[in-house]
Amino acid sequence: MVLLAVTTGFLLVPQQEQLVLKPGERNCGGITCTEIHEAAAEFIAGHLQPAVAEKIETHLTQCKRCRDYIDEQRHQHASTEWDEIHPVAHAHAPRHTVWDWTSTALLSVLAR
Repeated sequence: MVLLAVTTGFLLVPQQEQLVLKPGERNCGGITCTEIHEAAAEFIAGHLQPAVAEKIETHLTQCKRCRDYIDEQRHQHASTEWDEIHPVAHAHAPRHTVWDWTSTALLSVLAR
């Protein structure tokens, strides 16, 4: 905000922000590609304010690069969630050694 002095007092006048975009970056829907990348995790998790999420949705309809980025992040997020929920079964499975199998076979023969 710029403060201007006038004869009757002070007047607040909004100052125009100069938006500097990186090469290849777009400003669609009132949000830049950089802001999309920074907010991707919160957007995917659904933790953003509705107004911000709406700006991102608008941007994604107009920017294929960001849409592809969000899709990739969603895929990675889903893969990570799946790994956390369903760990690899063999990682926690007990290992059966030759002696385990031998003792089992021997006990079954002796039990007859």
